[in-house]
Amino acid sequence: MPDDLARKRIERQRRIIQEAFESGNIGAAEFVARSTVLDADSKAALEAPTVSGVTSEQAWSYRNDLASTFADADEQERSDLIHALYGRVDVLGPDIVSATLTPARKAMHSGSLSRKKSE
Repeated sequence: MPDDLARKRIERQRRIIQEAFESGNIGAAEFVARSTVLDADSKAALEAPTVSGVTSEQAWSYRNDLASTFADADEQERSDLIHALYGRVDVLGPDIVSATLTPARKAMHSGSLSRKKSE
């Protein structure tokens, strides 16, 4: 299932860089570099999330232990953990504006929600 929110964001960013290039605010090299990043983002948004071999019990265990895992982690481990959970985090100054889960984490989260509803 494609990520519609990401697709719309990418389309909007493509329009922005196109307008910036056409108005002379960015050069050809920057336009190509930004377009390349958006091409990769677009490809990732089209890929369907894959479900790992994680059971719903394991997912709940991970979720319940996440705070202590994060608290006990060093700076690199925290960075790895955040990158494993979130595909994109938008910040505005010190505030998190939005966060998008990685496809794998979305699949785990969906499984967790299914289990919670059945309990």
